[in-house]
Amino acid sequence: MKRVWTRLLAITVLLASAVFVAVPAQAASLPVLIATSGNAAHTCARITESGTSDWVGVCADILTGTYTSSANGPSYQATGRVEVWCNNSAGVIPCLQISITGAGLYRQSNTSWAGDNNLCINNCSQSSVGRSYFTENWLGYPDATWEPICRDDVNGYTAVWAITGSIIVYDSDGWTISGTGPETGHYFVCEN
Repeated sequence: MKRVWTRLLAITVLLASAVFVAVPAQAASLPVLIATSGNAAHTCARITESGTSDWVGVCADILTGTYTSSANGPSYQATGRVEVWCNNSAGVIPCLQISITGAGLYRQSNTSWAGDNNLCINNCSQSSVGRSYFTENWLGYPDATWEPICRDDVNGYTAVWAITGSIIVYDSDGWTISGTGPETGHYFVCEN
């Protein structure tokens, strides 16, 4: 009988001690883009025209960098960018008209974003290789305020992602392609 009580006491002590064991907090985890290094996120997709070899390349980007604010001193930023180009069986061709709705750089908390609708409606300027870049507004972060807590909250102010939104493209062959472009995924934007 003494043996049973000893075992029961040992089990009770073991269970009681398990209740008081502290569990370390899980650290927030997202990939980090370092602004002082100019890190970027770049995700692309192909939107195709049914029954043809025609397609549009669309990329969502997050670009980072640093700047000096007259109000806050050294600061860093994230900028959203959409890249679009048209292709047919011969290669890259000009996109004559591009309409993008809902593109932007979003904060993880989704309480605010830097974005525009209808980024380019007619007569889009083209680079020599036929790619068009549409840069969104940027989100700024004063170093002293955000860097110490940059990686703390996956739903916070420094957690962002970029989306391309809905796209309609008319190319020089006379075809129309529409669809939804990619998003970059979610990142922390930090100074260092």
